[in-house]
Amino acid sequence: MKKLKSLAILFMTAVLTISLAGCSFGEEKSESASKIRLGVYTGGADHIMAIVGQEKGFFENHGLNVEVTQFATGINTVDAIVTGQSDIGLITDYAGVNRIGSTKENCDIKIISRYTTSDSYWTFYVNPELIKESADLGKYGIANIQGTILEYYNSAVLEHAGISESESKLLNVDSEQTALGILSGGEAAAGWLSAAAASKAEEIGLTAFYTMSDLGLTVDGYYVASDTLLKNNKSTAEEFLSAISDIQEWIGENPDETAALAESKDGVPAAQTSAVLKGNNLILDLGEDSQKHLNSIKAWAIQAGNFNEDFEITDFMDKTVLENVLSSKEK
Repeated sequence: MKKLKSLAILFMTAVLTISLAGCSFGEEKSESASKIRLGVYTGGADHIMAIVGQEKGFFENHGLNVEVTQFATGINTVDAIVTGQSDIGLITDYAGVNRIGSTKENCDIKIISRYTTSDSYWTFYVNPELIKESADLGKYGIANIQGTILEYYNSAVLEHAGISESESKLLNVDSEQTALGILSGGEAAAGWLSAAAASKAEEIGLTAFYTMSDLGLTVDGYYVASDTLLKNNKSTAEEFLSAISDIQEWIGENPDETAALAESKDGVPAAQTSAVLKGNNLILDLGEDSQKHLNSIKAWAIQAGNFNEDFEITDFMDKTVLENVLSSKEK
């Protein structure tokens, strides 16, 4: 196992397979409203914000007709942008760096804002009957959602436990739901699960073994937009981020109502929404710390052999969208 650097890494996670959930919501708006096709990760913080934006009128107040489509993972929202099905989606730090690094010649997207950061969204759970101490992790299967931040997290676990990758038993799966399945069935005895899956983990008898903060890990989530949207309708992207700013403020003041709204309007259990909100710090920025953070992940990914050629992360950012929003709000 290659030596890991101490990185701030997260949330939310992403599998490099296309798996459309085919579920969309949004009322018909005035023809004068600017349309945005938004891809969200089902049950994630971005999904919750989209529900609030629709139901509390924040999108409409900003002249937006937002058509929301849910996806099984965050990276799927980027797949939808690339294939022309969505205009804006989300990406997490690790998945974003690896997607850009492996497809940079044809990666027609730009990061326009960070919207969340977390050091508690993911928890490493174990079967307590099998895993008594860290050394036991080398004896049993560990669920590993391939192509996601969890590859890095599992490397951090193994390094912390003093177990080499050759001695480990990583079991590659394609989603958190599949990970829960092999943990429940006994094929795996440990694995990272999100705040959204915390109640299910406890239900099947798993217990928390490591937190992100135990290993010095954090994760950031970012909104990304298509080059086409930014070229032809940048003002629409700006209105979207302006609406998100208002939504985040409202959620911060009304967490219980947010949880109830997500459950009543889109079937997201209130307890799950509360856990997601607790595990995420909702913000709106894209500063030098984000650039440094992404460059650190990029350096690790190159060392790990995820891709061969370096690239400038700033070539895949458009800071002007958020800068215009923040400038307007200061007036």
